[in-house]
Amino acid sequence: MLFVAIIIAANAQESKTEAGKAIDSTKKAINIGADAVAEASVKAGAIVLDQKIKNKVGPYRNTVYVNGKNKIYYVNKRGAKVFIKKAQLRNK
Repeated sequence: MLFVAIIIAANAQESKTEAGKAIDSTKKAINIGADAVAEASVKAGAIVLDQKIKNKVGPYRNTVYVNGKNKIYYVNKRGAKVFIKKAQLRNK
């Protein structure tokens, strides 16, 4: 009787592992989608509110913007504004 209970418990743990894998892959897909939406929304706001610097790009060839306080920044893949110095600008 005890042996049967151990086998059932082991099988239940395996199914939890499979379900856990499915949940992890779903979380990863949601995070990738959320990052893309965040990046797009911040870039759209930057285009409307701030000035785009022509003939210059950021350290990773990103589009560079200047806000109202004359601070220079680019938008990373996670949708965050990364402020940089003028020395970090590159020519196109």
